[in-house]
Amino acid sequence: MGCLLKMISKGFFRISLCLGALLLTACGGPSTAEHKALAEQYLQQQDWAAAAYHLKQSIQQDGKQGDARLKLGQLYLQQFQLDNAIKELRVAKALGLAAALPPLAQAYSWQGKYADVLVLTVNEKVPYEEQAELLMLKVEAALVLEPLAKAEQYLETLAKVAPDSRDFYLAQAYYLLAQRQLDQALPWLEKALTLNPTDQRSLWLQAKTLYSLKHYDDSAKILARLLSLAPTRVSYYLLAVDVAFAMGEIDLAERYINQVEGLDKKQPQHIFNQAYLALQHKNFTQAIALTDKLLLIQEHFGARLISGISHYYLSNWEQAYNQFARTAEQLPKDHIVQQLMADVLFKLGQVEQSAEVASAANWYDVNQLPLLLSLSSGLQQHGQNEMSQRLLHQAQRMVETGASGELNTGVIQLLSGELEAGITSLEIALSESNGIKGNDSGQVLLFNAYLAAAKWPQAEKLALDLFNNIEYKVLSYQMQVVLLLKQQQWDAAQKLLQHAILEQPKSTELLYLLAHSQFFRGNIMAARTTTERLLQLQPESQQGLKLATLIDLKNQQIELAIGRLSQQLSASLSAANRLLLARLYLLHRQPDAALTLLMEMPNQEKLSKTWQFLVAMSHQQLQHWSQAEQSFIYLLNAQGLTEAMLLPLAQVMLMQNQYAELLAILEQYPLVESSAYQALYVRLLIKQQRWSQAKVALRQAKANFPDQAAIFNRLLLQLTLARGENQRAERLIEQQMQQDLQVQQVLDLVHIYRALQPEKALLTLVSGLKQFPQNLMLLQTQAQLLWHLGEVQQAKSIWRHIITLQPDDVIALNNLAWLSYQGGRISEGLSLIETAYQYQPSNHKVLDTYSALLVAQSRYSDAIALLESIPAALRGENELLHLAQAYYGNNEYIKAKRVLDELSITEMEASAQMEVRALRAMIDANLQTAS
Repeated sequence: MGCLLKMISKGFFRISLCLGALLLTACGGPSTAEHKALAEQYLQQQDWAAAAYHLKQSIQQDGKQGDARLKLGQLYLQQFQLDNAIKELRVAKALGLAAALPPLAQAYSWQGKYADVLVLTVNEKVPYEEQAELLMLKVEAALVLEPLAKAEQYLETLAKVAPDSRDFYLAQAYYLLAQRQLDQALPWLEKALTLNPTDQRSLWLQAKTLYSLKHYDDSAKILARLLSLAPTRVSYYLLAVDVAFAMGEIDLAERYINQVEGLDKKQPQHIFNQAYLALQHKNFTQAIALTDKLLLIQEHFGARLISGISHYYLSNWEQAYNQFARTAEQLPKDHIVQQLMADVLFKLGQVEQSAEVASAANWYDVNQLPLLLSLSSGLQQHGQNEMSQRLLHQAQRMVETGASGELNTGVIQLLSGELEAGITSLEIALSESNGIKGNDSGQVLLFNAYLAAAKWPQAEKLALDLFNNIEYKVLSYQMQVVLLLKQQQWDAAQKLLQHAILEQPKSTELLYLLAHSQFFRGNIMAARTTTERLLQLQPESQQGLKLATLIDLKNQQIELAIGRLSQQLSASLSAANRLLLARLYLLHRQPDAALTLLMEMPNQEKLSKTWQFLVAMSHQQLQHWSQAEQSFIYLLNAQGLTEAMLLPLAQVMLMQNQYAELLAILEQYPLVESSAYQALYVRLLIKQQRWSQAKVALRQAKANFPDQAAIFNRLLLQLTLARGENQRAERLIEQQMQQDLQVQQVLDLVHIYRALQPEKALLTLVSGLKQFPQNLMLLQTQAQLLWHLGEVQQAKSIWRHIITLQPDDVIALNNLAWLSYQGGRISEGLSLIETAYQYQPSNHKVLDTYSALLVAQSRYSDAIALLESIPAALRGENELLHLAQAYYGNNEYIKAKRVLDELSITEMEASAQMEVRALRAMIDANLQTAS
């Protein structure tokens, strides 16, 4: 029975569903008219969602109902759903409803689509109210897009149609606002609001006008009314945020921003407001992230300003510059960004540009004095004295008009070189402050001024006055010690320091001062002990690390010095210590490590001359001649030629056979007080065959540097040899050898005998090696001479001997490898050349020998890679021949042919000529077969 009831129940349920469906189909639910009636009812009850639902249902049943479309469009407009409003109102307009034009124009207006407003035609047959609203919106649009006369024409028509309407009053307000007559616009807005106190367009214009007039409180009140009328209107919130920021009401602005976050968090102005709020809270990282997000959406001037300022406060100088550079030109001269831009340029090392920007900026606020004085001091230190003085004059004017006090006046006077006046001003400032607390910077300034003026009693009194204040006791000790050191009372200074440290055992400032004085007095062991104590208290003390490293160097413990600095994180090291570590790497012949460290330094630290010099030296040690030259040329342009640059620059340019270019540099930047410069200058004059000039320069050099007579006598010999005066040169050498036998004299004699008397050259070398048995230059010269004389086994024996004396002698390794190649001992040759390559991977002769051995092993791709690493302009005949062979072996016949075409076969030795002809014939044969 139960089962039967369940079956009947289920069956009845299915029948009921079917009947319901039939009834719905038959009756059709509410009709179009009924839906419209229900919509009207809900509109009166202000149940917008229900009204919208029934209007949509009515339209779904009959899409050509213009009045339903109009009401739905107006409902969307009221809810500020502008896209939906425009969609429905355009359909209503297409269905012939002239009443759709004013709300459609309103929607276009709120979206800023003024061109679409102007396209709409005023229908003179509709009621004056509808004409008036459309004409008012056309006045607004014409003021934006059309000539003023067109807007005036619409306004004139409106005056005739509805002179006492809200629309005419609004149009008048629009017209006056466009003319920037803000105060005159306000009465018209008041008139409009008298007719309709809740009209949002009138209230909106009034709020914006009051904001522009800086009547922030009144604007805020109007916006509060608007938000009560339309609590989801994002544009109202955005203006409310601006007003709150202008009033300095950060908390209120934040509340409004949070409201927008829930309504439209992707709105660009909202993202900008969030970034500005983050800047106000000094959350610079968040401000940068938000501006980056906004700039991905659109270009935004304000976002770049916030980003630049945030990067500035985070000391990201390059990023700050990139943002300011896009905004500074569009800002007035008194804008803070102009001053920040000058400081950023200075931090980046662009001193001249910084001076120009700082000079053009309008400094007017005494709060800008610290930045202005800092820039002035920095420019002075970089030799920009005129610009520094100009900024100081501006600072002086600010002080005179801004009542900034005697302290700033004193700073300006000290920077201007007015020492006595500066001291007087600082003394007045400190006496007026009634106490020490909070004025330690002023005390230090005055103390240093006393030292500069050698006013020892005043300096001592100031230091002792500080001593009685427990907070400044360490500073007092520091001042007393510095004063004693300044008076060269070394023992008294050390005794006072030791006493001070007994009293203040954890003062890192006093420990550093003691270690520093011990080091420079030559008491290295005591300095080490004190420095270690300092570093135990403050392991990351940059001054302590630097001093400890200098002590290591003094003890010739360079590996310990490198380890001390390199075990620190690079980012935690100061710029000075990173540069010091790079120098240590270079001293230890680790140019790769030096260059890596230098390239990892922040961009703002890469503009210093020291950084450029160390980069140049790294490239020089790595034999990256062109890169080293670029760095040296940059330094030349920046500071001229210095003694430290002279020899490294000379090596770099001579390795590239740039004799004339180097001579031109020496003539452009004379270092008349340098004997090294004079010697190099003479050598280059000899090389360029400018004999008479070389003779004059030699005479002057010998007169200027009598203690360097041996060097210049050697140059006189070179000049004699260069001019082919061999007999005179031989007499000069023999005279010098009688006085004091030198290796160079032996080599000079060998040079004279080598061409015509090779046996005599060998005998000379044997005599020289008796005196200097392990001299590598003499051994190399002997091996080379024997090789050219056909005594290959003897040459090999000497080169092997050289390697036992100097395992990294690349010349000996390369020559032995080449002999192994010629003898068909390829594996032996590869072992030798691979060792040479480890020491000098960019040496062209090593690369050539290495490639020849690789070709012999059919490792063509490896050989090509090596030879192609040599710049095309620097490839010699051997390199070109071996490159062609490698291309041929790799079946790259066209490339091989092109390389051979570069060879001048007539200038080659006979054996090489035969090799080239044979290779060319094989290439041509393969090209013909391929074609």
